[in-house]
Amino acid sequence: MDFFTRTTFPNTVSLSDSYTREAVSSFSTSLERFYEFIIKLILLSDNIDEELIAKYWKNISKQSERQFGAYLSLFINKFNLLPPFPDNKWIQFRNDVLHNGKIPSEKDTIEYGQLISDLIFDVLFILKEYFKENIHKNIFSVYKYNSNLFKKENPQINKPGGGSYATIIQLRMIKSPEFKRINVTSEIQKDKLSKRPIRISYIK
Repeated sequence: MDFFTRTTFPNTVSLSDSYTREAVSSFSTSLERFYEFIIKLILLSDNIDEELIAKYWKNISKQSERQFGAYLSLFINKFNLLPPFPDNKWIQFRNDVLHNGKIPSEKDTIEYGQLISDLIFDVLFILKEYFKENIHKNIFSVYKYNSNLFKKENPQINKPGGGSYATIIQLRMIKSPEFKRINVTSEIQKDKLSKRPIRISYIK
């Protein structure tokens, strides 16, 4: 099970065809699912029982504001830091696009996507420094939790399997010096000829 398992950045064909509203929605979803990943990673790193985590998440799984509040509270308590998050300008931008029918420009869409990517990297660098040599173990704990939950919810499947896609954020490289911020515009240009979907941190 890969860290990034669902499409959250529209493919470059969609973006170049001006489906920018869908792109903003995907970026926003990416960030929300990243919050979910961090919440579960923190709870698992503190040895909270998996069943208790599942019950906890069920109570906030449909309410993004509660998830954001949980993310802030758990992050501050764990790392003694306020995590990065979009400022009011971009929150309003996202709300106007998703709820008020605004069609964003390609420029604003890419800028928003770069913001989301940078926020994710900011947090991953904090995790990398905090957990140090155990960072892969802590990341894998979320994979394992999701796998156990899937097996519990689907007992009829004897040997559940899964697939993953290449993404522009490669967590397996997190301990490498090559693990660096990405430039969303460059990634779009790189993938235009291949017409492959670009994916960015949709954690499930």
